Amino acid sequence: MLKFIPIKEYYDKAQWYLKKIDEISDLIMNKTILSQDEKRQAQAMMKTLKDELKKDCEIGNSVRKMNKMTLDERQLFVYILEANEKLNVRTNSHPIRSNWSAYLGDCRNKFEDYVEYLLSRSNIIGVFLRSHTD
Repeated sequence: MLKFIPIKEYYDKAQWYLKKIDEISDLIMNKTILSQDEKRQAQAMMKTLKDELKKDCEIGNSVRKMNKMTLDERQLFVYILEANEKLNVRTNSHPIRSNWSAYLGDCRNKFEDYVEYLLSRSNIIGVFLRSHTD
């Protein structure tokens, strides 16, 4: 049985980002007021998300410089860079007043696009991620 672990790893990474984005969105979505605890929790979650994006951008930059990226890895790096640019919000800002939902939505769209890209690639090269998407 052929096993293309890198695609699964890239898929899992994109899913991790989507999960973190959804966790923050679930906390702040459709609210006009947040308690201090909710605000602090959202800020901590946003910091974790942004720190991971920054770390992955740095890793991607160093690997890219070595010209050792696979096609799927390059694509993930591009989506991570774009998502990082879309998530241009301060972690100490107020989640509601600073409209984090819009930034999170833009960031989420990037990772959804990447998952779609991977699923289309998996069909082309014969790798199926169906067990992860069902």
